[in-house]
Amino acid sequence: AAPAAGAVAGTVRVLERGGKSPLPSQAHAVVYLRGPATPPPEQAAQVQQVDKTFQPRVLAIVKGQAVTFHNSDRVRHNAFCHDPRKNFDLGRFPKGETRTETFPEAGFYKVYCDIHQQMVLDIAVLENRYFAVTDAAGAFRIAGVPPGSYTLAIWHIYGGTAELDRGNLLKGTAAIWGKDLDWHNGYCRWMEVVDPNYKVKP
Repeated sequence: AAPAAGAVAGTVRVLERGGKSPLPSQAHAVVYLRGPATPPPEQAAQVQQVDKTFQPRVLAIVKGQAVTFHNSDRVRHNAFCHDPRKNFDLGRFPKGETRTETFPEAGFYKVYCDIHQQMVLDIAVLENRYFAVTDAAGAFRIAGVPPGSYTLAIWHIYGGTAELDRGNLLKGTAAIWGKDLDWHNGYCRWMEVVDPNYKVKP
């Protein structure tokens, strides 16, 4: 039988400028595994425009997946992106209407509303479905990962990417967890990812 898929989990700690103290919230970091590509889901990812914000603030999807924008406010909204890889403007639309856009290239994109300048959405378009977005405590869990060799990467809305390559993360087991990862200015200070049957050497 094929080895069981596992979960990669841990905590990201994002530090303020200078690297001395953590940010008040550890949310809005995208943790993902570099590895084989997986096909995009048939269903579109969903974004709400409510209280003059994009919700969620950070969205991670698979390359080739569509995103549907729902206007749930009383006012009209817009969604646009001016990026060389993906340049679109969905126009202005009222409450109850939706617009959909597909993202065929991997990368990190910023989407805005041309009516409300405070509205910003970061979309991480990734090569596979093995990703998670941290919660306010910095915790993440990526489920259903096949055993194999991966590079773990972290991207945060304040900019920069940190990477960790520990080789075979899963080693054929069904449970993985990680210690804290300090992330600051794109630099991965340290992280240990281990499974119950494998001890990482110092």
